[in-house]
This record gives sequence, structure tokens and C-alpha cells, in this order.
Amino acid sequence: MPWSLKVYFELICFPFCSSPVDSRSIVAVQDEVNAEPEGRSILAEEDGGTSLWNGRAKSGLLALCTPFSIALFFLIDVSMDFKLAASHWSQGNRKWAAYTLGVVALSLFIVDVLSFIFYFSDSQDDNKTWWLKQDKLHVRPWFYLLHFVFCGRIVRCFQIFKTVRVIRQIEYNNRQEPQNIQRYRLHISQLYEMSILGVVEAFTEEAPQVALQFYISLQKDFDWNSPADIFVVLNILKSLIFFSYSLLNFAVNIRQSKEDAALLNWISWASVLYFFWRLFMIISRLQAFALFANVFKELVFVTVVVHLIVSCFLICLQKDDYFSPRSVRDILFRSTFCCINIFCFFPLEGKRTRRWAIPYYILIFVENSVFTLMWYLYSEFSKTFKITMLIVSWATFSLGIVCLLLYYGFLHPPATGNPRENTENCATTDNVASGTGYAVFESSV
Repeated sequence: MPWSLKVYFELICFPFCSSPVDSRSIVAVQDEVNAEPEGRSILAEEDGGTSLWNGRAKSGLLALCTPFSIALFFLIDVSMDFKLAASHWSQGNRKWAAYTLGVVALSLFIVDVLSFIFYFSDSQDDNKTWWLKQDKLHVRPWFYLLHFVFCGRIVRCFQIFKTVRVIRQIEYNNRQEPQNIQRYRLHISQLYEMSILGVVEAFTEEAPQVALQFYISLQKDFDWNSPADIFVVLNILKSLIFFSYSLLNFAVNIRQSKEDAALLNWISWASVLYFFWRLFMIISRLQAFALFANVFKELVFVTVVVHLIVSCFLICLQKDDYFSPRSVRDILFRSTFCCINIFCFFPLEGKRTRRWAIPYYILIFVENSVFTLMWYLYSEFSKTFKITMLIVSWATFSLGIVCLLLYYGFLHPPATGNPRENTENCATTDNVASGTGYAVFESSV
């Protein structure tokens, strides 16, 4: 992958990361696939290397159903948003219909452009293309064309399905063959890239859609007997669930792609806590924005700017060895983190992140409380509804903190201590200064 595309890839990927990773995990799959076709894989030379990736590249019946599930969720998500826009239009609220469609269109555009870039970078890599062609999984011209009609993820689901079939067709006695490691890691890479697209959608479509629809519900007289209003509630719940699911899916897949990382299993208390941590936090945050905007309208954008300034201050104090200090890439990298920290916490500094988490969550609690209390004082809703909103705001934030503490205190899967890995990490840190390598990028929060 060309360096400029790697930078773009990393800028999209790391802000949403919620588990300890190092920067090489992003390109680990491609580095392995890029090996010379005649050569022997480095991982294959290690004891259990092929077995490790064979075990992670699930090829059971559930894996065959996974791409269809991803495609189905995508279609349900988009269909419900379009139906919601049509409902606003039929009620004469053309402005709200336009806003709803605008959020969907912008998200689809961003995600498919990113998917297009991923495919283009793959096609420029001769070694990776060679391996893909062996199983007829290479990028075809019509893959690009479907991105122009926002069907990039459907194409990827089709490709994932074909990859699972290839893995299932490998005879049992040949599963340990070194050359199969490329196929196993290719499958993991495909799921990983799909999870990145899901996270991008979460922050460009799901979160804005929840805030918008909640704001719209506050602007009109909500009727629980109206099917249209009930559908708005269902759409909000759908977006919240998909948001938390996307972040959890990314956390699971990024650990799958990192050789020495402990896995985060889907069916585990750790995943449950992670899901509800993200869910409760985003509810509290978006509710505060919607309530404040209900009374103070455009002033909410001023508060966002103030938050960005404070976030920039906190981000600038954190050490970042990933890019050269004050370089264009470093500035863009930090700016991306500032935007992401509007919704969730992720620090630049990989160690002692607790000292950054504490002021961040204090800031979020103060902001949410001020927004909600200002709405409470100046809105014209009933006192019962106001008190309910206050309780929901503080309760969801508190529950989010509890899930966070339980997850990182007792159930967080740690990274494995690997002396060889630590040595390589030091080497890559030195290489970054000269612009020839990648620095370690880890976080425990």
C-alpha cells in the first residue's frame, strides 16, 4: 500500500480503536500476503504459526452466514432510514426529511470512498494480487463500479463469502501447509476492513442520526399512538444498537488481526460490558446535545467548538511518537482525535492513559449536566418529563462508567508480553524518526 494511503488508512482506523494495539497490526495482514509467492512465510516458520491463524480464520457454517448477516444489517439500516425520511416527507416535514436523507447520503459516500481506496491500494500491490488471483478473489473492475451506487459493502460481503468457501475447501490434511496462512489471514483482513467501514458509518451516520431524530421528536408533539412516531423511536434504538455493535465488532477484529493479542470473544462478559459501556455513554452524550439544541438551536455548534478547543489542549499535552512532532500528518492525526473525542475517549499516549481518562470523563459529565440543566430551566415541557430526562442523563452516564470500570478492571483481555515483540517495537520507534517505519501505538482505555 502506498505510504499516503497507509496514512489515510491509519487516520481512519486508530481513532476508533478501543483495545491495545500496535500500528503494525494494521498492515500485518498485507505484509504477510505481500510475501513472495515462492518464499516461505515468516509466521509459518514459527511453531504453531499456521495453526494460530487457521484457528482464528473461522470457516464453519456460522462464518458462511456472517457475510449475509452483514449485508442484511446494512440493508435494514439504510431501508429504515429511507422509510423514516419518507415518513417525515408525508407529514409535510420536508426539511427534516432532507436532513435525514442528507445524513444517510453523506455516510454512504464517505464509507464507499474509503472502501474504494482500500480496493485500489490492493490492486496496486502485485504480490497481494498474485495471491488473490490464485483463488479468484482479486479486485475486478466491476467492484469499483458498484461503489458509485453505494454497494461497496455488498461486494465485500460477496468476497468474504468466497474466501470462507476457499478455506472450507482446503483438505484437512493440508490445513497446516505454510502457504495456507495467506488465505487464513486474508479472511481476517477482510473482516477487519469491513469492521473499519462499520465504525466509520457509526460516527458518520448512526450517532448523527440518533441526535437528529431525538431533536426532531422534541420539536413536535410526540404521539405514542402514532405509527410514524413509534417508528422514529424504533429507528433511534436501531441506530444506538448498531453504533455499539460496530465498535465492539472492531474491537474483536483488531485483536484477531494482531498475533500476540489476547482475543475478545463475542460470547463473553467482556463483550457484554464493552457493548453496554459504549451504548450508555453514547446515549448520555447524544441526549445532552439534542436537549440543548431543542432550546438553544445553533448555539449547540458553539459548544462543540469550545469542546474541540479543550480537547485539543488535552490532546496536545499527550505524547505522540507516531509521526514527527508538528508535521502535517501529526496535526491531522491529532485533529482527528479531537473530533472523535466529542463522542468517545481514546488517547494518543499509550501509557498511563488513566490520567487522561479522568479529566475527559469529568469534562463530559460536566458538559452533559450543563446541557441538560439548561434545557431543564428554559424548556416548556412538563416537570415530570424534565425530571425523567435528568434521571436518564445521569443514570446512563453512571452505568457507562460502571461498565467501563468493570471491563478494564476485571475482564479486559490483555496484550501478551512478548520479548521479540518488544524488541521490534523499540526498533520501529527509532525508525519513525527517520520516516522509515511505524511507532508503537497502544492504549488501555
